[in-house]
Amino acid sequence: ETVVEIKCLALVEVSANVAETANVAVDNVVVVVRKIVLMEAIVEVILARAKSDQLFNKIIRK
Repeated sequence: ETVVEIKCLALVEVSANVAETANVAVDNVVVVVRKIVLMEAIVEVILARAKSDQLFNKIIRK
């Protein structure tokens, strides 16, 4: 499992507990959490690409 997936599972568990105590629909919470995790994953991919681009540029300049 990736870090993002583990984060997602942890967030879903916490959110589910919060939702139960607040009597909120757990399904809605899970959807919101998934959206947050998806955004985090996209950001991580963008950062990874930026890092690889920097390395690539350094190699080309040498």
